[in-house]
Amino acid sequence: MHFERFESALWETSSLLLVAGDEAVVIDPCISADEVARIADRAATLGARVTHVLVTHADWDHYCGIGAFPAAVAAMGAATAEIVAGEDSLEVLSTRSTEYGLTIEGTPRVDASLDIGSAHRIGPFVVETVALRGHTADGTAYRIRDLDLFAVGDHLSAAEFPFVSSASEYRATLAALIDLLETDPP
Repeated sequence: MHFERFESALWETSSLLLVAGDEAVVIDPCISADEVARIADRAATLGARVTHVLVTHADWDHYCGIGAFPAAVAAMGAATAEIVAGEDSLEVLSTRSTEYGLTIEGTPRVDASLDIGSAHRIGPFVVETVALRGHTADGTAYRIRDLDLFAVGDHLSAAEFPFVSSASEYRATLAALIDLLETDPP
């Protein structure tokens, strides 16, 4: 098993590539078509095909790369799924890609909605979902114990932009993350 982090030129947004055998999972594929293609190429170099894409929250820079993986199952928390599947997501993606001069490949979609607070089989991995409210109302973290990995989207980033949808939920999420890191750290 293997994982790698990829960083976008825009806002240092991170993507993760998880590989086990001939299967790969991508978390938050972002942002430009070239950056997403680098992730897909790396999976292929490792002899894996991307079978699943996970999204931590519905900010456009986290779901914009879903369309580059048409054969993969696009999965996310229910609240994120509702936003990504909504009419506004394509307009937001179009507006932002034009604003930043980016090429985005394909169209985002939702293939599976994940219950929060549960473990799910995502390709070759068991992925635990954890609510991450505050930065957005729909955030989900993904814990993959086999890789000793905890993907938290825009939380706990050295370059975090402190955009919050709810200050109280944001503080509660940070407190819960601190507790998790102290009592059951990845």
